[in-house]
Amino acid sequence: MNFGSAGVGSSTHFAGEQFKLTAGLDVVHVPYKGPSEALLDTMTGRIEYCLSPLLPALPFITDSRLLALAVTTAQRSPLLQDVPAVAESLPGYEYQDWWGVFAPAATPPAVIEKIGAEVARILASPETIRQLRDQGAEAKPSAPQEFTVFIREKIRIARQIAAFAAIRAE
Repeated sequence: MNFGSAGVGSSTHFAGEQFKLTAGLDVVHVPYKGPSEALLDTMTGRIEYCLSPLLPALPFITDSRLLALAVTTAQRSPLLQDVPAVAESLPGYEYQDWWGVFAPAATPPAVIEKIGAEVARILASPETIRQLRDQGAEAKPSAPQEFTVFIREKIRIARQIAAFAAIRAE
């Protein structure tokens, strides 16, 4: 079987390789130049499945050209409540894109506090929460120290997956 991704080293490639590793699958990665091409080849049967961000796939799921098998987040998506999370069948599996706010290492603590407070205020606003939900996302603000621990864990996991799949930066 073949699985498609948005390209070598993309988040969808890493998610697929992590799934392959966790489930013990023997499948071949087919890299594309973006999620649209992988989705198209899945719809036409050229590949068996692909991993894609939810928003590009949603119109094809809605009009029944694609079947959503599972989401890679820890819980079901509010946009696809009938679609299980992979973790429901494969405990411990989770892959989710994330975004962070970064500053130079020498930034004074007072400035970091001010930026953190402003980001938290924006993320707590009803408008931001709605916009994120409409895109299948959720804000999970954290303190700089918590975020550092989170990033280190994500780097550790990414290194494992990269070694397993022989993914190399070029």
